[in-house]
Amino acid sequence: ERHGYDVSYISNLDTHLDPEGLRCAKGFLSVGHDEYWTREMFENVKAAIADGLSAAFLSGNSIGFPVNLHPCDGGTPNRVLERLPGWERTMPESAAVVMGARNVSPVTGVGDWTVRRADHWVFEGTGMRDGDSIPGLVGWEYHDGPGDQTGLEVLAEGKTINHVLKEGHYAATIYPGPKGNWVFNAATIWWSQGLSSPPGHLPAQAFGGHTQGPDERVQRITANFLNRIGSEHHR
Repeated sequence: ERHGYDVSYISNLDTHLDPEGLRCAKGFLSVGHDEYWTREMFENVKAAIADGLSAAFLSGNSIGFPVNLHPCDGGTPNRVLERLPGWERTMPESAAVVMGARNVSPVTGVGDWTVRRADHWVFEGTGMRDGDSIPGLVGWEYHDGPGDQTGLEVLAEGKTINHVLKEGHYAATIYPGPKGNWVFNAATIWWSQGLSSPPGHLPAQAFGGHTQGPDERVQRITANFLNRIGSEHHR
């Protein structure tokens, strides 16, 4: 909003109930910790991407566990969230169909965000080269296991450290949609930490790692994606 982008807001409940609402914008942003999805949320976002919606998963552990929604005791619908055991085995694969990557084990850890495809348009103006890293940007949850979409590219990847469990690996991806749209997966729940630091905000930390605060490279990568889907994506 500070840079003049036309931004509106949609909740997970809106995504569940209103598939047409996803078609009111050029891009859909999943941010923070977007873990619990109903089947309807998943199918609605998947269909919207197939119809030309761009999406950016600036998050970690997204589409991680299936849920159902139930009415409360007073009868108001969609007030109680029930985490399901049944879909968990297929959820990681399903997530990759939409996000371009999936949740893996361990899903928690920290690391540096290291560039692998510096020649990609996402990195224009960042000055980054292959092997350059943004310190502490990955954590505490992340994505790995790239999908098999045509044209999918791994933009950044590397190791994560979790002293409680074991060493892990993350992969940030991007792939072209069928109608000139794009799907970007930043592969870290801490992406927003590199975008801004509101008054009173403390840097996120876990497993001995911590974020470094706003970073011009994170801001530029995000702007490159938003500008691409805004200027070249016409529905």
